[in-house]
Amino acid sequence: WRGCWFTNFEMMDIVVGIGGIAMVSGVVGTLLNVASLALRRWKTSNLAGDIVPWFPMNKLPEMLGMQHSKHVSLDFDVNESPVAFIGDVHGCLDELQELVGLLPENCQVILVGDLINKGPKSLECLKYIQERGYSCVMGNHEMAVLGAYFARKEDRSLFQNYAWTDSLSEKDVDYLQRLPLSIYLPKMKTYVVHAGVVPDIEVNKQEPLSLLMLRSVRKSNGLEAFLRRLCGCSQWVATPQMASEHPNNTWWIDTWGEEETIIYGHDARQKLQVRSRTIGLDSGCLYGNQLSAIVFPSRDIIQVEAKAVHVVPGKGK
Repeated sequence: WRGCWFTNFEMMDIVVGIGGIAMVSGVVGTLLNVASLALRRWKTSNLAGDIVPWFPMNKLPEMLGMQHSKHVSLDFDVNESPVAFIGDVHGCLDELQELVGLLPENCQVILVGDLINKGPKSLECLKYIQERGYSCVMGNHEMAVLGAYFARKEDRSLFQNYAWTDSLSEKDVDYLQRLPLSIYLPKMKTYVVHAGVVPDIEVNKQEPLSLLMLRSVRKSNGLEAFLRRLCGCSQWVATPQMASEHPNNTWWIDTWGEEETIIYGHDARQKLQVRSRTIGLDSGCLYGNQLSAIVFPSRDIIQVEAKAVHVVPGKGK
């Protein structure tokens, strides 16, 4: 398996062809790892090859809105007003509005990304959040939507399942480009990211794809571990796989031992996961389950049931 999937270097994209995941093993996998780690020292990372393999590389700065901060801090204080964190909405506007109606008055709201795409009312969700002034981090689906939007501007025959992105306004696109990869709440000692974090790396120094698509990590060993130490890289390697899908992988939340709390989404198969220092809020509303929120300082969980099975698990694109 492509062991450095989240290091995203140009040589890897060339080897794989269209980017994404390549199945490699043994000596070949080791050589690819070495090549990507070496390039990390002096090449600019190409993120789009893994997130949306069909996306033109020269559009990357425009897609990401690189002129804006990727990591922001918000001065929210739960002693002044409660703060609610909402899980992956995926365009399920009716459920989102019902959930918001159950939140405490004067509540500050932060969403964990994947606000849009796959579900029935993505455009309406996007406009609703902007009108309300809610905060949100970027998810992998926001990234994919931006890629589809620019690709379809070139050729409307592409990616018909993203045809709804043709209706995005310039304001919508600008909003999506400005979404941060992480939000830090210093008064709460809490980070919000979409997917997760690699241990032993500061949140604002994480590879963007780790924050967007991480599910599990594995500890490097042998030659790979030596080369990663040589390059000053973490000994942990991020992967998008479920920990249960590979015997050497560990669920990333089992490696988090810092004092800050991480609030995240992305992993609907695990549903609601509340621990003392990690809180996963993707409870699978898109798939007919619940849309979830957690409110601080009480840590009360608020949920609403999905109005329908909007996408059958494993069938959505």
